[in-house]
Amino acid sequence: MIDKAATELALRRYKRFLIVSDHGASRLAVLRRKEEKYDTDTTGEHSGRCCKLFHPYDLPFAAEENGYLVLADYGRFKGSRAANVEVHGGASLEEVVVPIIELSLKNERVTVKLVDEYVTVDFRIGTEINLFFNAPVQDVCVILSGKPYAASQIDPNHYSVKLPDTKRAGDYSADVYAGDDLIGTIMIKAQGKSGKINNNFDDLF
Repeated sequence: MIDKAATELALRRYKRFLIVSDHGASRLAVLRRKEEKYDTDTTGEHSGRCCKLFHPYDLPFAAEENGYLVLADYGRFKGSRAANVEVHGGASLEEVVVPIIELSLKNERVTVKLVDEYVTVDFRIGTEINLFFNAPVQDVCVILSGKPYAASQIDPNHYSVKLPDTKRAGDYSADVYAGDDLIGTIMIKAQGKSGKINNNFDDLF
């Protein structure tokens, strides 16, 4: 379960995971092996952690609740089978407090980056960029030179943006938005086809 939670969090499908018990429990009440010496017509329940209310009694660490006498220390009433591992049903702190474990990423901030360091421009059709987000987002657009360009979703974390007006080589700063939220600023490094050929040639050596 922990591995699944870590994977889902890393993919940003969820912001947090909660691991919750349905009740508290006490191991100490098992190890203590203390039995209250009361002979009554009632028997212990929940491994002896509580029983139906009776009088008189001298139990400083007991609480009356809904017609029951509930032990808040680590003793047990007679008449119920003793547990071997842990018990619940008493009023000790670990039995009345429900444990909750929350799993989340240390850094939940949404970020964006370019998939390719360089893009190729064409004087007729401009260029196209691909964006990667570390979490799913909606309504993505890029603001370049004051003009918005809508993005097309490829998958939950990737978007493509056509920039038909970017036809010259150069470095272009652009802001990336998801709805009204500014996600970040990217630097588009555009090169002509001849520059791409030269880079590919250099990569051979």
